Formats: sequence, C-alpha cells, structure tokens
Amino acid sequence: MPQIPRIVRFTTRPERHAELGERLKALVIETRKEPGCIRYDLFADEAGRWTVIEVWRDMAASDSHLAQPLVVELMPLLEGFLTEPPHIEELEVVV
Repeated sequence: MPQIPRIVRFTTRPERHAELGERLKALVIETRKEPGCIRYDLFADEAGRWTVIEVWRDMAASDSHLAQPLVVELMPLLEGFLTEPPHIEELEVVV
C-alpha cells in the first residue's frame, strides 16, 4: 500500500493563534508516537497560519490518528480558532 501524505493548513484568528499553536504542538508530540506515523511536523508563517505536514504508512494509520482522543477533542474547537475551515491537500507519492 502506498504512503498517505497530506498538508493541512489552519488560518487562525489573530487573538487565538498562540493558543491553537500550543494545542497543535501537544498534538504533534503525541501523534509522532502513533504506529504508522512516518512524519508529522508543524510549521508557522507570518500570515497567521499553522501548517501540518503529515505522512502515514497507510490509510488505516491515518484513520486511526483521526480517532485519537486529542484529535477528537480538538475538532469541535477549531471553529473558534479559525477564520476559515482547514485547507487539506491530499498528495500522491511520485518517487
């Protein structure tokens, strides 16, 4: 099965940027321990966006991640942090 790479961007409300960043940092630390996680990195830019670059061994590992308590807890809170829905790019491994 091919790896599952994805880029997820979060555009935050300025007053909530730091708070979401702290939640995402905690999520990264725990996610990197999950079976099937190949890469899970967090980046910030000057435009007030957080970007997660993630790569999963397979779809089962990706699905398992989405069922983890920290992810489930964060999902309903995102609307209060963001100015728009998360932007998710599904990628395909070429080489």
